[in-house]
Amino acid sequence: QALQIPATMIGGLVSERQGRRQSAVEEVSAKWGHRQSLTGPALVVPYTHRWTETGANGKPVARSQPRRAVFLPDKLKIQGKVDTVLRHRGIFSIPVYELALTVAGEFARPDLAELGIDPDAANWRRAHLVLGVTDPRAITEQTTVSWQGRPVGFLPGTGEMGEVDTGIRAVVGVDPKAERVTFSFPLALNGSSALHFVPFGRETFVDLE
Repeated sequence: QALQIPATMIGGLVSERQGRRQSAVEEVSAKWGHRQSLTGPALVVPYTHRWTETGANGKPVARSQPRRAVFLPDKLKIQGKVDTVLRHRGIFSIPVYELALTVAGEFARPDLAELGIDPDAANWRRAHLVLGVTDPRAITEQTTVSWQGRPVGFLPGTGEMGEVDTGIRAVVGVDPKAERVTFSFPLALNGSSALHFVPFGRETFVDLE
């Protein structure tokens, strides 16, 4: 029985240290950047879905609803470097990272007709490029996308991306007559714990140092 007291004390000390370390990790992550997942990029084309239904009086009633079509790049290339940094909180050293990326790719002309959508119902000028970022507050440098050689600034939020809640978007506009469009942009981002990629390209190449 006498040996149980030191064992209990050690167990309590270990639990306390684990709790203090977790608090230190949460404090550093809140200021530096949380676990990051990058989703996309994808091209989102808003359009208006219109239909007719029968009203209460038996007469036809025109209805409309805003919707979105999401297109994946034909080619996607992600290159960059991840540097690990130690942040100190009391007796604890917390590893975090700095990510520097270049994202480039190519979209084929969006084919709305193939999806059963009237191309005339699309708002081509409001088409936007979207990148999902778990913790966009940790983006360290303002970035601009080169869209067909034309610079377009990114805005916060994913707009009409749907399932992807947080990230950045650029209202790039699309020429529906263009066969292909190219894009590229840099991304500087901080994070901690883990880094995940959910690339959307049909042909994807990822190279990280």
